[in-house]
Amino acid sequence: AHLSPGDAVGVFYLIISPAPPVCPTETRSLLGRLAAIDASGLDGVVLDTFREHYASYLARVKRDPEAALAYRVSTLPEDWRDDFGHLRSVATWCLGQEVALDRARELTQRAAERASNPIERLETMMLEARIASAAGDHADAVSLMEAVDEAVPNNQTVTGLLERFREL
Repeated sequence: AHLSPGDAVGVFYLIISPAPPVCPTETRSLLGRLAAIDASGLDGVVLDTFREHYASYLARVKRDPEAALAYRVSTLPEDWRDDFGHLRSVATWCLGQEVALDRARELTQRAAERASNPIERLETMMLEARIASAAGDHADAVSLMEAVDEAVPNNQTVTGLLERFREL
């Protein structure tokens, strides 16, 4: 039985509340409830949130990362590959779901090329370093963070991440 669109708000609240699910099983359960929602009555931000979490359902519950990524990008505008924000959003989603990390790195590199200013580019390089580390490529994560550290010396966040990646 499908849940009503009104149920979506309650499930979203449980997923993103200040006290988020305490374990992977609870998260999978909530994502399963979300997948049972009839999305035809959703619109705007609620529909966007539903789509993002449904992609998470495909990745975490159905354990189908290719389908999850395909669904995640199918909800974006046709020209999403040329948009800095969409590229970063998808790469960040991949990191959060720990799926398609190689593809996520490609997306961050493309986003860095489309950054409108040096800060966006450096933040995107930091995201790529986090993705590289999550994929097990700690040496590349260190190289990326060293480049960021050179551009922004004495930044506590950058230095902290660099040291963390060096320890891995």
